[in-house]
Amino acid sequence: MKQKIITLLAVLIIGIGTSAQTTYALVAGVSSYRNPQNNLGNTTKDAKDIKRALDNLNVKSALLTSKYANYNNIKQKLEKIV
Repeated sequence: MKQKIITLLAVLIIGIGTSAQTTYALVAGVSSYRNPQNNLGNTTKDAKDIKRALDNLNVKSALLTSKYANYNNIKQKLEKIV
């Protein structure tokens, strides 16, 4: 199950695209859900680690975690990084 969650987190790198030589990524890590049984312990840390790794690869990236990973914030972050 945890392997699937890690894979899902990797898939949640939203908005991967390239423009000329620039790569963009929006990393979303959601650890808190309406149903507490679905909460994940390390998702925020994992998302931060992924963003740090992308930054080291010169990927222009943004991070949203938990309650901040909503439609309006995702749209705003994508507009900001692209």
